[in-house]
Amino acid sequence: MLRLLLRRVVIMLVTALRLAFVVFWIMNLGPSLKRIAVTEVGSRITSAEMTSWLDENGYGRPLLLRNVEWLGLVPGWTSLDEDRTLRGRCVDPRQDRGAAPNRCGILQGDWDYSRIFRAEVVARSLGPTAKLMFWVMVVMVPSALLVGVVAGMREGSKTDRLLSTGSILTTAT
Repeated sequence: MLRLLLRRVVIMLVTALRLAFVVFWIMNLGPSLKRIAVTEVGSRITSAEMTSWLDENGYGRPLLLRNVEWLGLVPGWTSLDEDRTLRGRCVDPRQDRGAAPNRCGILQGDWDYSRIFRAEVVARSLGPTAKLMFWVMVVMVPSALLVGVVAGMREGSKTDRLLSTGSILTTAT
């Protein structure tokens, strides 16, 4: 039993890592990066300026390396500006230069910062998401039990097929 549970946990973690990579990859496609550069620099940015800005801000490095940094498995990138200001993945401009952590990522509890919304979107959204999850559980668990019992009592009938199809559709939605 313990072996089965351990196996399920490992499969869950591998699936979560794969999904995180796919979402990270989608969010780092060219159009998304261009939108970030336009938002940060301005709409009259040239292609060369955009490429330069993306390279200066760590977006020009390989995707897999940036993903592993985002997870917090390797130290984040850093660079010095012309005025000797330290910038980087883990550097907060309001912080002392020596106080910057070596690693900052999901595994360290740093959920990152949204350049588009200018806020920590995940932290702000956790409360409403928890409330939504609670009410979904309150409504869905009893409903699912009721539908399962009714479908089981009429196994193979039109009612069973209708309830199964409806359940699959609502689950997919």
